[in-house]
Amino acid sequence: MKIESRKPTTPFDFGQAAGAWFNTSDGKNYAIRLWVWHSAAILVVLMICQPLMLPHYADILEASWRVNQQTMSGQSSEDVSMALWAAMGQVALPTLLFVIGLMVTTSMGESALYRKYLLGAEPARIPIRLDIHAGRNLLAQIGFYALYMAVYILGLLAITIIGGVFGLLFAPLGALVAITGIFALLVVMIAYPIRFAPSAALTALDGKTHVLATRKVTKHRFWSLFGVYLVVYIGGYIGYYVVSLIGMLLVSGNPDFLTALSGFGGENPRPIIEATIDRFSNPLYMVLGIAAMTMMAAALSAWILWIAGVSAYAVRWWHSDDPAQAFE
Repeated sequence: MKIESRKPTTPFDFGQAAGAWFNTSDGKNYAIRLWVWHSAAILVVLMICQPLMLPHYADILEASWRVNQQTMSGQSSEDVSMALWAAMGQVALPTLLFVIGLMVTTSMGESALYRKYLLGAEPARIPIRLDIHAGRNLLAQIGFYALYMAVYILGLLAITIIGGVFGLLFAPLGALVAITGIFALLVVMIAYPIRFAPSAALTALDGKTHVLATRKVTKHRFWSLFGVYLVVYIGGYIGYYVVSLIGMLLVSGNPDFLTALSGFGGENPRPIIEATIDRFSNPLYMVLGIAAMTMMAAALSAWILWIAGVSAYAVRWWHSDDPAQAFE
């Protein structure tokens, strides 16, 4: 397939873009079926990783709270900072396992949606698979985030070097260059996801992993996609955040638990965190914990698939402007 930039001839449809998750050939039935299975896959990751991380939460949150207290008081202590790093080191492996599990399950859900929406393909019975299509999706994800980090790091290095050189000549000029550079980098960091977010969807359509080529798909379409991505991302985040708050309140039974998690409360969060963890020795609260994780898995899945739907629409919109289609 030839991947080239095309000026839009097909009108942009905000409703179709925002609701693409529900606009496959099987409509709502497929959307719900995919959501259920994808949520179940995410739930498995949570149920494996959370018990490994839970015993260390009190140490991490207490150390974080001490660092925040010292920062707000204008004091600093290397011992306190090192205690936070030591506490975070205890969950390094479970966190890595969680990130890998989430990336894999995200790829399974996204690739299933892309192939159904763009190609009309669906495996029998269970819509999600850990197969070559999910593997290509995962490679596109890794490429997307690796390029994002490379742009960020190189941008910071450029700002530091150029700002430093001008600062040696004239200090205020160096500051102005640094501020301008930071603003420019912020714009790039916001624009980058819009230009490259459909990379996994393009990968599904073409059957080959793409990242850099995605910029041709989104060229001339940036502002339309920016608006719908913004609405879907913020809407999904709010929904996930609300569901997470409800889940955490369900598990803890204590509104102060949310303050303890923030690390900015006036009191050491350790007693509240330990009291919440102790509740899981009761089978009833263990069931409530599973219910809370199920809610959060479902909310996270919906957010992921909602955003993926926009990417799928972006690729279909671009593909619909292929001049060759007029002769088919």
